[in-house]
Amino acid sequence: MRAAIVGGLVMTSLAAFVFACGSDDNNSSTSNTTDAGTNTTTRPPTTTSDAGSTTTYPTTYAGCGVFPRDSAWNQDVSTLAVDTALTQVLADNYDNDTVGINFGRSGDGLGYIINKGAAATTQAAFTLYSYYSDAERNQADKVACPAGITGDTCYPIPLTAKSTMANNDQFLLFLDTNGAPNNCTVYEVSDLTQIEATNEEVDFTSKWSLNSSALKTAQFRSASLSGTSIFAGLLKREDVTKGTVTHALRVTMPSNRIRNAFVSPATHSSGNNSDTERFPMGTRLRLKASVVETEFTGDALIIVRGLKKYGVIVADDNNRAGNSSKPIVIDGEQDESWNVQEDGNGLSTTLGDKLQITDFEVVNTNQAAVTQTTTH
Repeated sequence: MRAAIVGGLVMTSLAAFVFACGSDDNNSSTSNTTDAGTNTTTRPPTTTSDAGSTTTYPTTYAGCGVFPRDSAWNQDVSTLAVDTALTQVLADNYDNDTVGINFGRSGDGLGYIINKGAAATTQAAFTLYSYYSDAERNQADKVACPAGITGDTCYPIPLTAKSTMANNDQFLLFLDTNGAPNNCTVYEVSDLTQIEATNEEVDFTSKWSLNSSALKTAQFRSASLSGTSIFAGLLKREDVTKGTVTHALRVTMPSNRIRNAFVSPATHSSGNNSDTERFPMGTRLRLKASVVETEFTGDALIIVRGLKKYGVIVADDNNRAGNSSKPIVIDGEQDESWNVQEDGNGLSTTLGDKLQITDFEVVNTNQAAVTQTTTH
């Protein structure tokens, strides 16, 4: 999906509490040298508990740390001020609407498959769609292919990895756990029906080093239209079985409510309208402290408490979503242990039907919204 070309670079106040999430590859803002498509922001230091210990991560999955403590996804936003103007916009547009759920069992057709395990010894080659310009291709994270293999990038994704339909598109996510706990890597590919041994044409490729909080370069997208990691913001079954959600969740919103602007940790927007009553990509929402927790039990209560502390980040538009009857949708992983059935006991009822969109408020993160000026 391509974002429209819009006007020049403009700074508008949204609310410099700087969040980060990250990649340390050619399209991240971590390099201390200047290359095409990068800037020179220094990577924040990681946090260690004591000499000789492993780096501490607030969030883990499959034995891997998922971004350091200073990442946007791991920030406690429960005490930040409210952006009253955008919170009112939320109320004006979504009165009586409830929150959608995009996670569940494989048979539900919801959620993202997270493939995980050891990196493949052979490389899977990918080429971006032929209609992309060189500038657009430079937004993708590229790893040079071995001699004899043709492609824009080669990733060590096993041929057995499965893609999943989400947001009316095919996505393949692969977590390389070889470096656990401190050096895991996530590879994300969009518009990939099935991985094969041959070079495949795809929409986009992203690589995320989970030991870095670096952002993508401003105006650059990723496999997600916001330029953020899809994997990082998914609600995972492991989050709930551990008894606490320790990171912000990824949500999608209709494109007609997204502004052609972004705030950190987003670096790109799919919006094509500058109306300030639309939401910049990357907008942070938080469940209001006044939401009564005794209304929720079990998995729903664990998720509600996480939503109050870490909130959600607008990370994509859901025009493409199969469950777009709900205007704001929480994305999560596909796992056979979920119960989201609309049978009175599933999370569609015990969480989704109980959470009004007006139970959320927009957080003022003291950032400036950057107008999107590039294509793609």
